[in-house]
Amino acid sequence: MAEHKQCDQCKQHSDHFPRRYRGKRFCGSCYWYFFIKRECSECHQIKRIHRAEKRPLCYRCYSKVTPCSRCGRVGRPVGKCLETGILCNSCANAFRPDGKCSLCGRIATVSIGKKFGIDTPICDTCRNQLHPKCPNCGIRGVLYETASGVSLCYRCANGITYYCKSCHEPIKGAEKSYCNQCYAIRRNDKRTEVNAASFSTPEAEKLFRNFIAWLTSSVGPEKSAQTQNRYTEFFNAIQDAPKNWQSDVLYLATIDGGFLRKSSKPRLYLESIGILFDASALKDAMDLRTFNNNLTSIRENCGDEFRAQVDSFFDNRLVEYIDKKTKMLTIRIESSAVMRLFEYFVKLKDLDISLRAISTESPGLRCTLVAFLHFLSTHHNETFAFPKTDIEQRLVYLVRSFRGREVSSRHLTFYGHLCMAVFHSLEMNPNNHLDISIAGDGFNVLFGGQNYWIPSLN
Repeated sequence: MAEHKQCDQCKQHSDHFPRRYRGKRFCGSCYWYFFIKRECSECHQIKRIHRAEKRPLCYRCYSKVTPCSRCGRVGRPVGKCLETGILCNSCANAFRPDGKCSLCGRIATVSIGKKFGIDTPICDTCRNQLHPKCPNCGIRGVLYETASGVSLCYRCANGITYYCKSCHEPIKGAEKSYCNQCYAIRRNDKRTEVNAASFSTPEAEKLFRNFIAWLTSSVGPEKSAQTQNRYTEFFNAIQDAPKNWQSDVLYLATIDGGFLRKSSKPRLYLESIGILFDASALKDAMDLRTFNNNLTSIRENCGDEFRAQVDSFFDNRLVEYIDKKTKMLTIRIESSAVMRLFEYFVKLKDLDISLRAISTESPGLRCTLVAFLHFLSTHHNETFAFPKTDIEQRLVYLVRSFRGREVSSRHLTFYGHLCMAVFHSLEMNPNNHLDISIAGDGFNVLFGGQNYWIPSLN
């Protein structure tokens, strides 16, 4: 009787698994549920494809456009399909999961070097280095002894020259069908066809194809093939963009900010064809993305007690931004301060105690929290306000924070200001210059022509 193994999806035991997908076994029930009938974007046939695949490719077509994760060859029959990628049928026999290389000690994808008589796992780099170099062409591989007594590779020993099927130039290196340049061109073209099929409108597809042509001429086909999958996400995001989207802050905030940098290829291309971006809109969109992330964190921490007030406050602030009564930078700074407040609230379970902790540990947040606390007081049964500044508590916090650590000159000056106020009853402000030097078990502070002693941080 066959051994019953566990399905990686439903965790049930079975003796029959119709499909392995990304290194996981699927029992019959899970296979029929997760692999639905979809049209393959490559061969356009109806096949069973996993419902989570954004780019539907059947089992056969997947290997045509996806390189082997071990040897990098494209178009080979699939031997294994793991979470890290596919393996061709040649590499699947020797492949082992990530482990420690027995030669160099690195953690990498390892395999057994049977050709070299090694029964322990070795990484791809060490396996390639074990091959000797041909003294004639420099290719690493098996060498054959010639009549002259010199060991050469198979090509040099037999005087074989391969020519590229595309450009018909002699091929240098280990390839036999295409030179490196033509191979990169073919791979770039194949990936362009696959990515272009993901667009729903002809205009978006044309824009993407023109971008790839521009990208190929700018960085070459090899670099274009390596990076175009990442840029497909951007062009998919803008294919349904509203009119004048490049100055629409609310829409720009929905796009990954990395695609909108000055140096990013998509932006350089769009600007080259006359689609210009408003710098202030990009800055506001960046602040809005940060605000959205902060608001997600706030909602997780504020609980049901304050969630309605939080949503109402920031909804009003966004309306004020749309009406040009406030800046997005202000809203972003306020959201960061409110997020910090509710991080304390999660730990301390009380808003008044959280405000007291912030006034001690981060007094700079006082100004940015005033508007939110005023709104909270008017919409809540209790009144929330910052407690009065207690410089002694602030000093205690600094001593605890800096004890046993190397203190920067800025923090030391701040510590000196607090000590002068606590121990010598002097009114200090950040503009007062203090000349601080070590003096025995403390510091000597020169201020206003007089010397003062303050205790050490240790």
